[in-house]
Amino acid sequence: MKSITLKPRTPFHIFREELNDLSIDLEERDILIGFNEPGEKTTKNGRVISSPLNARLPSYFLPAVDIARKQKKRPQFYIVSGINVALKWSATSEKERLRMLTQNKIKFDFLKQFFEKFFPETFSIIEYHVSQDPLRVSDEKILEIWNAIENLHPTKSKEIKKTLARFKHPGRFNISEQQNSELEEYLSENKQELLNAIKYAISHLFACGDVNFDGDYYINPKGFASIGGHQEAYFNEVRNLAFEVVKKNGQKFFDLPTRLRNNIQIIVDKHQNTPPPYSGATKGRSNERELDEATYENALSINYYDTRPKLQSDMEYIYQHVPKEKYAAFWDHYRDRYLDLKSQYEVAYKIKL
Repeated sequence: MKSITLKPRTPFHIFREELNDLSIDLEERDILIGFNEPGEKTTKNGRVISSPLNARLPSYFLPAVDIARKQKKRPQFYIVSGINVALKWSATSEKERLRMLTQNKIKFDFLKQFFEKFFPETFSIIEYHVSQDPLRVSDEKILEIWNAIENLHPTKSKEIKKTLARFKHPGRFNISEQQNSELEEYLSENKQELLNAIKYAISHLFACGDVNFDGDYYINPKGFASIGGHQEAYFNEVRNLAFEVVKKNGQKFFDLPTRLRNNIQIIVDKHQNTPPPYSGATKGRSNERELDEATYENALSINYYDTRPKLQSDMEYIYQHVPKEKYAAFWDHYRDRYLDLKSQYEVAYKIKL
């Protein structure tokens, strides 16, 4: 088996199927996988699409198992939520914030139950962490970093803005020539929405442990190996440009003691790229879209994915680590806990999910 050592802040792409054939030496870094809670989507006919817990969720985090098993020492595993940033820049009302927060807490709980049951010895410890550092940097400071990036890399920064616009409105913008003028118009007119997307992208610098302030992470002096899906490649580009600015200017941007970490970045590619499981896939025409996942809300079993070939590959990846019958039993068993947690949060937060 070939073993490789990665270069810090240089994204390394690998297909998920290749993880078992390659040993990635983390050099005693800890593993970090970040996820977030998407804002609610409203269809043209007024229906709201949220992203409750779905059965695909573990597939996004299992590359950490494949990589951890090949280390000389068991690494820590940080499962990091950026919910604080999502509540700040993605939610549009207090009720939506509370619903997003609840969905995020339930996903954390599900992952904790999953890893404790099936992988209790793989990591030295698993930290379920809500990142605080992005909130310690003012919006003005984050935009100072972005202004520096634009000055240093004007061409790259424009392409980044186009990518963020497509993330924000995937059905509206694509790469076709006829939509170039519409995209250019959006970049010039939708300033606040685009600025929020930029601030969200730069916040990855802090959420992923590149720049650390006292009190957020239990800091490993070796740093972290962040693992993400294909979408993460774009945020890694922003992270690296922002890191360049911060490293060059030292603590110019911050009033807090600052620690920089020499992190590596792993992008786990798939032959069929699908929305990340924590966001959930959708299907249907724009005015009739609905969630395309097995959830406890729609009462679909995991066999639903047998009819959805693009999503089924994620389930097969889970089954490579946990046999299907065992995962099905776990999914069915968690249902009562899900319903109980949902009910408790509805009472506590005075919301309806």
